[in-house]
Amino acid sequence: MSLTTGAYILAAIFTGCGIFSIVAAIAGWEWFFSNMNVRVLTFRMKRSHARCLYFALGIAIIAMGCYMFTTV
Repeated sequence: MSLTTGAYILAAIFTGCGIFSIVAAIAGWEWFFSNMNVRVLTFRMKRSHARCLYFALGIAIIAMGCYMFTTV
């Protein structure tokens, strides 16, 4: 596998994770927001604020993936 192919795969993974985060924020999945790894960031927040945070994180992760796509 070439370096370019690996970068495209990594960019696709970033984009997929960003989309997943946005969908979880919009849908308000109970299993997602009650996960211990999510609670590390959001244990003092209301659910609505946690959803906004994960929506913003999803946008940032998608932006990183798009940046990787365009710079390779």
